[in-house]
Amino acid sequence: MLQLIQQDDNQIAVQIALVYSKIARFDFPADWPNLFSDLMGILQNGQSPPTVLAVRRVYLILHHVLKELSSKRLPGDKRTFAEVARFLFAHVWNQWCADTQLLLEGLPAGLEAPQAAGSAPLLCFERWLLLLKIVRRLILFGFESDAKSLQPVEAVNACMPPMVHTLQRMVALMCGSKADPTSGAGIDLSAGKRPARSHLAAMLQRGVLKLLKTQCQVQEVHPWSVW
Repeated sequence: MLQLIQQDDNQIAVQIALVYSKIARFDFPADWPNLFSDLMGILQNGQSPPTVLAVRRVYLILHHVLKELSSKRLPGDKRTFAEVARFLFAHVWNQWCADTQLLLEGLPAGLEAPQAAGSAPLLCFERWLLLLKIVRRLILFGFESDAKSLQPVEAVNACMPPMVHTLQRMVALMCGSKADPTSGAGIDLSAGKRPARSHLAAMLQRGVLKLLKTQCQVQEVHPWSVW
C-alpha cells in the first residue's frame, strides 16, 4: 500500500487514507505492527528524501488512522494508542513548530500580495493544519488526563505556550491584514460589493479557529498541565 501514497488527486488521496484507517482499526497492532514505523520511514529516509507531496500524503494518512484508532474505547486499545502517541509525538510536534515558523515568516507578504506569493504558503498551511489535528489527537487521547492521574503531562507543558504565542501572532495578522474582509479597503460602495477574500486569508481564519479549538479541548482534558 505504500506505493499508493504519492497520489496526485486529492479526492483519491483521501480515499486511500480512509482505507488505511479502516484496515488499521482491525489489523493494528496484531497483524500490522509496522504500520507507523513504515510511514515514519518515508518521512525520515535519509538516502532518498521524500517529495513534498509524499510528506503531505503521509500526514493525511496519519490523521485518518489516528482518528480511527482514538475512537476505540477498550483499555487495551487505549494503551496501544498511548504507545503510538509516545512514538509519534516528538516528530509531529517538531515538524509543526518548524512549519509554524515558516508560516509566521511568510504570512505578512503572502497576505499583502497573494498572487505574488504563489501556492507555497497554501501548501505549507494545509500541512500545518494536518499536523495540528494530529498533535491535538495525540495529546487528547494519547496521554491520561491529569485530572485522573494527578500528574502533569509534559507534552502539554511543552505545547501550550508555543500554541498560545502562535494564536496571538495569527490573530494579529488576521486583524491587521489588508486581505481581511472586515476591513473597508478596496470596497466598491457604488456597486455594493466587497472584494473577494484571498484563499490564504481564509486559511488563516480557519487556522485561528482550529488552534483556538485545540487549546480549549486540551485545557478541558488536561486542566492542571496547561500552565
